[in-house]
Amino acid sequence: MAGVCATKFAVLGFSGSLFKEVRPDGIRVTCIMPGSVETHFNGNEPGAEPNPHKMQPEDIAAMVGFFASDRAGYITGQTISVSGGLTMV
Repeated sequence: MAGVCATKFAVLGFSGSLFKEVRPDGIRVTCIMPGSVETHFNGNEPGAEPNPHKMQPEDIAAMVGFFASDRAGYITGQTISVSGGLTMV
């Protein structure tokens, strides 16, 4: 767990610094901090039905899609936790 936490805080610090550098150029930077996602790497067998009570990769993809769209044009410099309420930051 220490490696996961260290990596997440590194990404958080990097995105905050990057935001300050590129903001004058109108470039948006938003950090998405995902929680545990059900994949075959953490116990979900390939081809198995997704567990409706666990976060799926599509949940993260939907947030990425939103922030890449024009609908999020005024959101920048933020860190968003997508974890189903089980935050790690």
